[in-house]
Amino acid sequence: MATLISWFMIKLIVPLTLFAIGLIYGAGVAGNTIFRAEMIAFFSQRNAVQYIYLLDLQRRWEMPLNGAVANDSGMVWSADGDALLVTSFRDANSELYLVYPGSRRGAKNLTHNPSSDFAADWSPDGTQITFETTRDRNNEIYVMDADGSNPRNLTQDTALDRFPQWSPDGTMIAFSTFRGGDRSIYVIASAGTEAQFLVGVRSQDHEFVWSADSLHIAFVTSPNGNADIFAVNLITGDIINLTDDPATDVQPAWSPNGAEIAFVTSRYGLPEVAMMNADGTNIRRLTLHGGSAPVWSLDGAYIIYETTENGNRDLYRMRRDGTQHERLTQYAGADYHAVWRP
Repeated sequence: MATLISWFMIKLIVPLTLFAIGLIYGAGVAGNTIFRAEMIAFFSQRNAVQYIYLLDLQRRWEMPLNGAVANDSGMVWSADGDALLVTSFRDANSELYLVYPGSRRGAKNLTHNPSSDFAADWSPDGTQITFETTRDRNNEIYVMDADGSNPRNLTQDTALDRFPQWSPDGTMIAFSTFRGGDRSIYVIASAGTEAQFLVGVRSQDHEFVWSADSLHIAFVTSPNGNADIFAVNLITGDIINLTDDPATDVQPAWSPNGAEIAFVTSRYGLPEVAMMNADGTNIRRLTLHGGSAPVWSLDGAYIIYETTENGNRDLYRMRRDGTQHERLTQYAGADYHAVWRP
């Protein structure tokens, strides 16, 4: 009799449990409610193939991204956090796709073009997307509506124009270019007026980042043979060397409130994550066992970084003052390029 009752309970409870899970998942499909927790997306090379994973930082739930495929790259969250914009080769060439976490919706191809489309960024209001493309026989900066319609060429220049980044206020797009034969950073109004020269760079042409007020851009260049972090004022054109050190200083990440810049430096031996005030003062070390690729949380309270201190490339989280270091990923294979969900 006990065995019969146990069998009956299993037959009853399992369907009810699955039904409850279905309701929860359905709620996620309708309103994405199960994905409203604090979350990051990141790349992982488990099984030797790059794949996109999601990590709920509160519950520590980790899952592969539904709708993504192997070797997708270039993740950017939409402003509402309901979709990830990725670069994908699933159609045998580089296209831009939307993938919807927590939804049964399939991935959506936005570009549908035989040329390569990549290096995309959302407008702050989520209505438009800028991207780099080769569809005009050289690299140009395009803008299209968020559904993939109305693509238009912003730059229209014979030089290579690359790595567009939308300003936080939505009025400008900064990009790297080889106009005049030298690497430079230009800005152009997002409505498409004539591009304006901002500053020349001599090294990492993709390492530049907007300040929160859209009035400054921090960038990496090597005028004296070693990489330093500089900042340019878009109003005055003034340029200052923020790091000015014989060590290598790269990967600037401006804080959400604009007061500080996290960066990676070799001045402590291993590459480490450090912090400075936005004017370059008060430099302090945040990591002790190696660190790179700092990424701020949206509220500025935490920084996620990459480290190999345990023999594997993993993601860690720390407080903005360098305390409370916490390992987030613990699997074989590299985990990297974290992106906080809005």
